[in-house]
Amino acid sequence: MHTNKFYNKKAEKPTEYTEDDAKQRAYLAEKYGFSDISYRIRELSAKEYVDLLGTYSDHNSL
Repeated sequence: MHTNKFYNKKAEKPTEYTEDDAKQRAYLAEKYGFSDISYRIRELSAKEYVDLLGTYSDHNSL
């Protein structure tokens, strides 16, 4: 186990982003005045994910 060097707290184990998480985020946006909110859940293979990262300029160095 390691600690978060910035906040001196134990790092939390990452969890999978779920449809409920997407609904909560959409609700939060709607609460602050955004409208016509939609979301989708995509399941990607490792290769598809790496290909997707290549389309984001800030991830090109990965």
